[in-house]
Amino acid sequence: MWSTSATTQTVTISSAGTYYVTVTGANGCQTNDTIVVSPKTAPVVNLGADLNICTSDTVTLDAGNAGATYLWSTGATTQTIKVSLANTYSVAVTNVGGCTTNDAVIVTNKAVPVSTFTTQVVDTTKGQQVKFTAVAAAGTSYAWNFGDPTSASNTSSLSTPTHLFSAPGNYTVTLTVTNVATGCKSVTQTAVSVTGFANDFAKAFKLVAAPNPFAGNTKINYELPSNANVTLEVYDMIGRKVSTIANAAYQESGVHTYDFSAGDNQNASGVYMVRLIVDGQVAILRVIDIANR
Repeated sequence: MWSTSATTQTVTISSAGTYYVTVTGANGCQTNDTIVVSPKTAPVVNLGADLNICTSDTVTLDAGNAGATYLWSTGATTQTIKVSLANTYSVAVTNVGGCTTNDAVIVTNKAVPVSTFTTQVVDTTKGQQVKFTAVAAAGTSYAWNFGDPTSASNTSSLSTPTHLFSAPGNYTVTLTVTNVATGCKSVTQTAVSVTGFANDFAKAFKLVAAPNPFAGNTKINYELPSNANVTLEVYDMIGRKVSTIANAAYQESGVHTYDFSAGDNQNASGVYMVRLIVDGQVAILRVIDIANR
């Protein structure tokens, strides 16, 4: 006879308490025994409410219960994991007493803006000028970095900007597109090779400026191997013409020298592009005015 009123040899219990039994033998003799069952404390696990985040964000899921053992649905066995992608993440936490508690959280992702873009060379007469076209979408902002640190305008917030690269080479162009409503970002990086550049003719015509950099004034020199029609112009780094030194002028072979002063054109100190056109062949030279005005 058990304290639970059961009369079987065995009983199954699921709660704490004091349990006793009286066993009566065939000869009528009785023996008693008692057992005290104490509860173990199960770990309390709370991964929190379900989450809706950007894929560019990372959140930390914490199962708590320091010193316990953990098994996440990702296979991780640490107390915390970092996640960003949509999924259902669950964990089983077992404490030192051997009790296990489970919990799960659902992570969904907000819409991600598109950050892909195309490139198109639009002008090589003033250096290689490249047009970049992003996938336009309402409610998004654009942040370009053209990877051209020597340029006076290395960034843009337009969806379709045009950049005048300062020299031949390989550039890493980065576009970050942000959904203004959600704050979600998408980033694309593309390598752009700037070759076949107009200033490839600079060596042929020995186009130089001395001094360069200069403070207010410099001399532009070039050499013609034969008589030719020559145009000599200077542009700022956003493509505006600031000076025309020669315009389709017939010139004889030999060395030609001209003075150039950015201050004469009421322009600020900075980087300028000298464009020399010799019978349709274009040479480019970058000059830097370091004068303080």
